[in-house]
This record gives sequence, C-alpha cells and structure tokens, in this order.
Amino acid sequence: MTKAKIVTAALLLALTGLSAMVMMAQADGVHSGDKQLVARVMDSPAPVTRQPAKDGAQKDVEKLQGAWKVLSYVLTGTPQDGNDGQPKELVFEKDKILFTGSADEKEMTYRLDVTKKPKQIDMILTEDGKKITFPGIYELDGDTLKICFRSYLAGSGKEPEGRPKELKSTADTLLTILTTLKREGP
Repeated sequence: MTKAKIVTAALLLALTGLSAMVMMAQADGVHSGDKQLVARVMDSPAPVTRQPAKDGAQKDVEKLQGAWKVLSYVLTGTPQDGNDGQPKELVFEKDKILFTGSADEKEMTYRLDVTKKPKQIDMILTEDGKKITFPGIYELDGDTLKICFRSYLAGSGKEPEGRPKELKSTADTLLTILTTLKREGP
C-alpha cells in the first residue's frame, strides 16, 4: 500500500469512529445543535455508551431537585449555630446547587457517582475563573439528605483534600462538613 492509501484509510477509520461517537451521543440526548457536542465527543476516552449507573445518577438528580432546609451543619466535629456564615438552604436546579441564606451565597455545579459506596458527590465552585472541587459523599433517604464533604481554608489557594469515607465530621476530620437537610414543600 502506498503512503497516500494508508493515510486515506486511517482518515476514513477516524471519521467513521467519530461519526459513531456522534450518533451514540445523540442517542444519549445530545443533539447536533448542542454547542458542547464536539467537546463531549472529543473528551470521551471511548465511544459513548448507555450505562445503568448513568440512569441511577439521573434518578438521584431528579430526587434532589428543589429546596432543602439545612437542619444541622457540623464543621470538624463542631455544630454551627447558624450565625457562622453557613447556608440556611440548598436549592438543586438541574446540575446546579444554590447555597442560600448566608451572607456569601454561592452557586456550584455538581456531579454524582452512584456506583460508589457510599454514593459520591463532587460540588464544583468557579471562583475568579478557577474551578474548585469539593469531594463528598451523600445519603438520600426520602425527604432527608445528608452530605459530607471536604472544604478548604478560603484564600489558601489549596484544593480540598481527599473524600470523606463516612457520613461524619469529628475533631480529627479537619475541614470536613456534615450537613443534614430536609426537603421543603411539596
């Protein structure tokens, strides 16, 4: 085979693979008008496939939607009294969480991994153009939600370190926050 034929064959194989990935992405609800289609397809390490875990995560995303009142907020084993800047409510809207009721309201995106035990949540804050990921775990039981995550010292420039292994915050779990929430309204 000549070099031209080899290059042509390689290009055809690459285009066929890209076409298959685009068709699979469209089957997963991504459409050609979606501006992020190319990024999603190009970022995929393998062809996009449907996975039961994705369906499980979607079910949890649907269950999380709406407002959740903060019942307790424990930082490094110390219950906070509500006047220390922690949120009073979390509102889940699609892939975003709005932390409200504190002087410093924040909006974050989030992603779930329901294949892990305990289930995992990553909350991503974009601050001054930099993304900061707060690794956590969660438990959803009817109208009660518990989230345990690692925080960081604001202004330190350091990312939160490690993911909690269990739903607890003690004096020896530095910068670990455990919050218990109750669904508000219908």
